[in-house]
Amino acid sequence: MGRIAQTSGASKQRLAEISHHFLSESPEGDDAPAGRKGCAALLPVLPVPGAADFPFTRLTQAFLARGWPSNVLDPRRGSRDAHTHPSPSAQSHPEPSAPPAPTGGGSGPANLTAVLDAARDLTPAPRLCLVPLRVEDWPLPAPFLPPLLAVPAGHDGVREAYRCLKRIVAAGHAGPVGAVMVAAPDEASAGRHFDKLADGALRFLGVEVVSYGFLPAPPEPHAAVDLLADTPDASFGAALEGVVRLLEADLTPAPVG
Repeated sequence: MGRIAQTSGASKQRLAEISHHFLSESPEGDDAPAGRKGCAALLPVLPVPGAADFPFTRLTQAFLARGWPSNVLDPRRGSRDAHTHPSPSAQSHPEPSAPPAPTGGGSGPANLTAVLDAARDLTPAPRLCLVPLRVEDWPLPAPFLPPLLAVPAGHDGVREAYRCLKRIVAAGHAGPVGAVMVAAPDEASAGRHFDKLADGALRFLGVEVVSYGFLPAPPEPHAAVDLLADTPDASFGAALEGVVRLLEADLTPAPVG
């Protein structure tokens, strides 16, 4: 299955260098430095064309099951006052809340600054916030982790993912990029298409693409949820758990000493 289950040493080193700025075992107290109180790890997720139904809610639920309270902060979720503001569009945390942080809509660094403010204001503070983004949002502010691309496992998906990578590199992104292959008919197909993307990105863009697993096509909305039975939802749940394990391994700071 190629490199689909492998993680990169360079990616781990990069995450280890920056994760201490915003990862903690518990929310910080009232005497925390300005800008740090309650701040979660911010993982930008870029669903490329064809991956618009990326399962953000299921992913936060899987993180919560592993002890990672998490939220989805969508910078384009509208409010009734016609402002676009970052607010939790899916929560997996007891009693979450996020006050509106008006941005006036749009894309880019100004809009993402409001995302940072909203993440700091979440009460109680989660450990992780997934932030759905588009290529127009690059370059990202420093507190964001390296991005995670959701890539449909097929020729068109790989082509669109390469185009997205080309655009964010042109916008100034440097460093590794994660990828989850989605809507994959099987693990072998996911591996083949990941290899094509990773090889092309490294050869022509100088970008290392790191695998964070794959997801099959999601089950029907009304399918029974039974992670123990041999059903499509069980297969999806097992694959989702694999994605979470790989992400968790890179998001967890290495022990000091």
